[in-house]
Amino acid sequence: MKIIFEDNGRVPSSKLLSYGNPDVVIFAESNSRINKRIKEVLRQNIDEYIIVYIDLVPDNPRLLQTYNQVIEFTALNHKIVVVPIICIEYYIAKLIQYLKLDANVPEIAAAVKSVDEKKDWHTVMPSVFETCSSLEKVFKKFFCENSKFFEEYYWNVTRNTNSFYTQDDRITVKEKAEILWYLLPIFQEWAITKVTVEKYGWKLRTLSWDEVRNKVQNIVAEYNKLYSAYGCTEFPINSTI
Repeated sequence: MKIIFEDNGRVPSSKLLSYGNPDVVIFAESNSRINKRIKEVLRQNIDEYIIVYIDLVPDNPRLLQTYNQVIEFTALNHKIVVVPIICIEYYIAKLIQYLKLDANVPEIAAAVKSVDEKKDWHTVMPSVFETCSSLEKVFKKFFCENSKFFEEYYWNVTRNTNSFYTQDDRITVKEKAEILWYLLPIFQEWAITKVTVEKYGWKLRTLSWDEVRNKVQNIVAEYNKLYSAYGCTEFPINSTI
């Protein structure tokens, strides 16, 4: 199994994703290089199963074009699925919520709520992030200001008094990484240890590849509805599903 993200492998969120799984996770460094990374994986093992995460929002036609290019490139390979996501920063924000660390960061809570409830990319906290033109930039601005969240045990909120974990509340980088994998659309059981599973009381089950493909089909169907609501042409469901 290989998992490809379009992101830069050197940024903190990517380091969190690859923590403990460096041989599985691949960063394309750009969405335009995803197909190249897929080719490289298949040259090593033609039978490799691949999950590709690609950013996709309805107000960005360039992303839609890139998504369709990846879909076309992978259409005949049933061992590759392409999963549209808003952006990885959105799932980092969900991680912060999951850890109940968002009390002092109302803009993050509002941005996630806007996506989850309103499905609205255009009105996310404009009074707080006047210079941000997209939802992804909302999250990136926050994480640039609070990059030490990705360090061991550390939590700091800029614009407020610095606050650190108490001894009892410490959360390691490994645990943050495992929760992030748990929150992603296609859950990877191998990325999570028994200790974390028991701590959070998760009930986990490994999905068959057919179940993965069916789940991706449902994710794409939801995106089709969202695109329709925005007056956009629906993008095609991956023909490998």
